Amino acid sequence: MKILNSLALVGMILVMIAGSVMAGKQRKLRPGTYISSAKIEILGYADSKDTARIDLAQALLDSLFMYYGPHSEGLYWYSQIQWDLAKEKADLKEKLPFVKRAVALADSLKWTCGNKDVNKKYRKKCEDLDEQMDSLRVLKWREFYNDGVEQISEVEELMEAVREETDSASLAYYQTRMDALVDSCQDRMTLAIAIDSNDAKPFIGLASVNEKIGNFENAIKYLKQAVPKSDDTCSMKVEVAYDFIRMDDYCGAIPWFQEYVDCMSSREEVMQDPKNREAVISTAHNLASCYNNCKQYESAYAVFGQILTWDPVSVKALQGAGRYQQYRGREASDSASAYRETDEAMSTVWQEVRNMRFDSSIVFLAQAFELSPDDADLAAEYGLMLAIRQRFEEAQVGFARACELKPEDVDYWVSLGDCNLQLHKWEAAAEAYEHVVELKPDNKTVWERLADLYQQLDNKARRAEVLEKLKTM
Repeated sequence: MKILNSLALVGMILVMIAGSVMAGKQRKLRPGTYISSAKIEILGYADSKDTARIDLAQALLDSLFMYYGPHSEGLYWYSQIQWDLAKEKADLKEKLPFVKRAVALADSLKWTCGNKDVNKKYRKKCEDLDEQMDSLRVLKWREFYNDGVEQISEVEELMEAVREETDSASLAYYQTRMDALVDSCQDRMTLAIAIDSNDAKPFIGLASVNEKIGNFENAIKYLKQAVPKSDDTCSMKVEVAYDFIRMDDYCGAIPWFQEYVDCMSSREEVMQDPKNREAVISTAHNLASCYNNCKQYESAYAVFGQILTWDPVSVKALQGAGRYQQYRGREASDSASAYRETDEAMSTVWQEVRNMRFDSSIVFLAQAFELSPDDADLAAEYGLMLAIRQRFEEAQVGFARACELKPEDVDYWVSLGDCNLQLHKWEAAAEAYEHVVELKPDNKTVWERLADLYQQLDNKARRAEVLEKLKTM
């Protein structure tokens, strides 16, 4: 628990004195007299609930502090008064100021017990009193926190009921009940924080209940406060990142994902454990996705490179790296086109960069395709890059595999037909285009290609059929 410094303690006592009417009027009594008199009033208040008695008890203790300074037993009873007053308040929000004062007084007690400058006579029974205060604080903390956790579970159950309910009256009832539970849960977690602000769990509880109701901005606020207090700051950071994702704020998630990856990957024992290693790699992929969504492509490429050092056969990382090279290659192609009319030398330079980038993309995609030959989209992407580099023999392998895996995809058959056309494989091209018009009969361009192919193949009957078809289009 936090220990107040001496200035804070003196300031608190002065406030107590200023708030007491009796403090300036009483004659000075012995310390024990103030204590025993205050205890009589506290016990009397417990029986009668006469607020005048508890006010008198506080005034007596104020006078004790004014005349004698910090006093362990006086602080103990003053803190106990605040706990008792807090207990009487039905409204959780009304409990808070009393709980805060009780904790401040308990901290002052701890400071007094450890301060040898305080008169030894005023530090009697210190160890026992401090232990009692600590036990009470732990008890109250658990009470507020555990009740709050139970309410989070109730909120989950109500949300499930809301999802299944269709009656408007029932929905209104559930919503009212849920709002009350959320408010109560937040108050309980706030009280737990007032008792021990160094424990991460109540902050996490506040984040959790806000996540349940979709208030991710508040959830992030509380998680950020929990991070430095947590025993596992790495994991806490990734939770912050995921709440940014839930808000569709990919750029906001980046530093938190990055810190998690850096934190975990720097720990040898983590990376040697297959399960933990996989979690780091998975999060690194999320980080790369965020970089791509925020158009920070260079950073995404660097992350893919890092993933490949951990997992050289990561298909996603290989494909991501290949796509980055595609993107840069297309940029270079645009630059080459822009210079074509004005600076032939620069256009040539950019054309070479384009080819280099596309070739790099093919290297990455080839590895990915070899590792994952049953991914139709990957096969087609690999084929496309080869086709762009006019490596049609290899490209048609990729497109053929894509067509085999997803025979209902028209574009794959078109690409396969185009590759075979470039290779002068007329029969193979015609076969691919026949699949196209079977799936999409209104594709006039492909019908025209078929007409030309049937002529090339000297298939007059089929050509005649196609020409008749074209007349109707």
